[in-house]
Amino acid sequence: MKKAIIVYLILFMFISPVFSGDGENQEEDALDVEIEGLILDTVDVDKLDTEIEVDYKEIVPPKTGKSEDIIEEWDADISDRDYEKFAEIASRNTVNPTIPDIPEPPLIDFYPEFADTEFNKWKIEVVDDRGRVIKTIEGAGKPRTNIEWDGIDDSGEMIRAGRNYSYRFIGVDRQDKVHRVESRSFKLNSLKYTSRGELIIEIWNSHLYENRAEDISDDAITDLNRVVNILQMHSSRPHKVEIYSNASAGGNKVNLIKEFLAENLPLIEAEINVELKSEEERGKITAVKIDL
Repeated sequence: MKKAIIVYLILFMFISPVFSGDGENQEEDALDVEIEGLILDTVDVDKLDTEIEVDYKEIVPPKTGKSEDIIEEWDADISDRDYEKFAEIASRNTVNPTIPDIPEPPLIDFYPEFADTEFNKWKIEVVDDRGRVIKTIEGAGKPRTNIEWDGIDDSGEMIRAGRNYSYRFIGVDRQDKVHRVESRSFKLNSLKYTSRGELIIEIWNSHLYENRAEDISDDAITDLNRVVNILQMHSSRPHKVEIYSNASAGGNKVNLIKEFLAENLPLIEAEINVELKSEEERGKITAVKIDL
C-alpha cells in the first residue's frame, strides 16, 4: 500500500505542472508540449514555380487615334487636369511604335553577281533618269558581296525622292574579259538624311498629294505620321517645312500640310512655318527640316 501511494505521488509531481495555474497558462504549456513533439518530424515541400508568362498584347491591345477620343473610351477614372494634359497632345499617333521608318542612309545596297570573280578593275556607276552618271564606286580584285551607298552623288548632293535611278556594274577580269550588268530602275518616295546641321525628311509630291493637290494621298499618310513622330521627338528644336512646287498648285499644298500638322501636333496653323520654293532646286518634293 505504501509503495502504491509513493508511485501515485511521483506521477502527480510530473503531471501536475500541465494542469496547474490559470487556464491561459495551461493552454500555453500544453501547446509547448505539443509543438515540442511535432518538431521531431520533417516535411519536404517542393518550391512552386512562380514564373508566369503573359502576352502583353492580350492585356493592352494596340490602339491608335486621337488622344482625346482614346481617353473618352477608357473606363479608368481620369481627373479633369490629367484629361486636359493628354488632350493637348491632340495627336493621332500619341503612341504608335509600329509605323515603318522613312528610308535613310545607307539608302542603296548593291549585290554584284560576280562577287567570286577576280577583276583587274571594276566599277559601279549610278545613273539618273536623264542618263547622267552621278556616282561611281571603283575597286579591284573580288567585289564585296554587298556594296552600300549613302545616296550622296559625286557632287556631294543627296539623290532626290521621286526620281528614277539605276546602276550598272562593269568589270574586266584577269583574262581581260569585260563583264557588264545593268540593274532595274529604282525610286524612293521618301527619304531621311542629315545635311549641314539639319535633319531633313523629303517626300515626293506626287506620292504626297492627289486630285491636283486637293487632298493628302492615302498612300502618304504613313509617311506623314512618321514625320509627326519625328517632330515630337525633336519638339524642342526649330523646324520648318519647304514645299518645292510651281506657284499655281503650291498654295493648296501649303494649306494641306498646315492643316495636317496642326491636327496632329499641339500647334496652331499660325505657328507652322511653311515656305513655297521653286521646284528647280530639289525637284517636286515637300521637305521637313529640323535644326540639330
